[in-house]
Amino acid sequence: MKLAYIYSVRAKGSDFTWKWRSADGAQDSKQAFPYYYDCADDARKHGYTAEYDRVGGEHTPPAHGEQTSGTQ
Repeated sequence: MKLAYIYSVRAKGSDFTWKWRSADGAQDSKQAFPYYYDCADDARKHGYTAEYDRVGGEHTPPAHGEQTSGTQ
């Protein structure tokens, strides 16, 4: 399976939703999802696997090689 990144998108006020984008930037989710796992499931339905330990902020999928743990 190909890799997809899941990221949050601000909705109304302090609410947010989830979208996914393929790691190569070739495909984006067609809709926003209220729940993270619904978004991950949609990515799987399109042939992608989500990288669960990397969650990006609004429209910013993490860069390759970015360190995600608290240790540096």
